[in-house]
This record gives sequence, structure tokens and C-alpha cells, in this order.
Amino acid sequence: MIEAHQKIMIIDDDATVRSMVKIQLQSAGYEIVEAASGIEGLSKALSENPDLILLDYLMPEMDGGWVFHELVSNPKYSACKHIPVIIITAKESDHTSKTRFIEDGVSAYLQKPFGLQELLNVIENVFILHDVKLKNLQLQTEIQQTKTYLESVFDATPVGIITVDPHGIIQ
Repeated sequence: MIEAHQKIMIIDDDATVRSMVKIQLQSAGYEIVEAASGIEGLSKALSENPDLILLDYLMPEMDGGWVFHELVSNPKYSACKHIPVIIITAKESDHTSKTRFIEDGVSAYLQKPFGLQELLNVIENVFILHDVKLKNLQLQTEIQQTKTYLESVFDATPVGIITVDPHGIIQ
């Protein structure tokens, strides 16, 4: 279920990988932005405001781990902080690296080579989870606001508050 004009940025130094992924994702209805390096990707993340970033881990100059770190921790990129990121890598994966990335906030970790359907499934799942996460953050904010309001009502009450249940029984 692709929303109209969802924009995915591919940050990968391999032009062949970018081209193949771009063609596949465009055929699935996504708008694509490309970056050939981590530095270019950081710049385009600010200017293009993508809905999701596919980030290669092994790149010269600035690897994907560093790019992700910049996105989530550098105040310069605060507008990009909540963009879901999928790490894609040809590096032999180990459980520790995957766990560290997920704990740090990466949305998914995908090993190259991967198939079109696998990539599309991961992207769709990440979008769904991201929407749930945003709704949960909104609910947490509303709960905190309600709690603050009720505490202020309670603190401003000089004597006490009596409540009743739906049957009229005093609680």
C-alpha cells in the first residue's frame, strides 16, 4: 500500500546498485532521490526531505554508520532525525552489528544481494511501523498533557474531589 509520492532516498556509492534499486522502486510507485556518497546523502536529506532512506553501510569517506549517526545526533540534521533508515550492506552480517544498529534506531537491516519483493516488503513494513511509532508518540504527548492538566486541577482543589462510577457509587 504505497501512499502517493512517497519519496525514498538511496545513498550508495555503487551506481549499478542505485540504478537497479531506483528502477525497481519507481516501478512500484515510489519517487526516488539518489546520492553517491554519505556527504551528498546528508545534504540531500535536508533539501529533499525523503520519507525513507536506504543507506549503504560500506562507502568510502563516510560510511553508512557515520551517516546514520549524523542524521540522529547532529543538530544540523534535526529535521531528518525521524526519517526511517534501512541499512543495506554487502558486508558479512553479524548479530552484534545488526543488534547495535536496531538499538540505535535503524528501522531495518538488509543484506545484499536482495530480491525486489524482499526489498518492497521491508520498505512497506518500515513505513507501517513508522506510522505506528508516530501515532504512539502523539498518544504519549496527549497522555502527558492530560496528566499535567489533571494534576493542576487536583492541586487547585482546596478540599477534595469526589468521583462516582457509572452506577453512581462514590469512589
